[in-house]
Amino acid sequence: MNNDKPREAFQAAYDRANLELEEIHHEFERLALRHKHVARVVEVLRPKAHFDGHTATAKVSLTSRTAGLTVGTRLKVMERLPEA
Repeated sequence: MNNDKPREAFQAAYDRANLELEEIHHEFERLALRHKHVARVVEVLRPKAHFDGHTATAKVSLTSRTAGLTVGTRLKVMERLPEA
């Protein structure tokens, strides 16, 4: 008597875990690309905003956690841009 049910269950679980890992990897790559784009925008705008660090009125920190992936975002909210 050959019982392949445990093997089939293991294979199904393995396949599902592998699919989830691929989804996490794709989402990580998408977020990494987005991070690069935002970093470029910040670098371009930094000289134009004359940001000196003293004009921030609030600091916002957001953390997102999804399937073992943690993404932290820090923002400084400014009342208005300094005079040029």
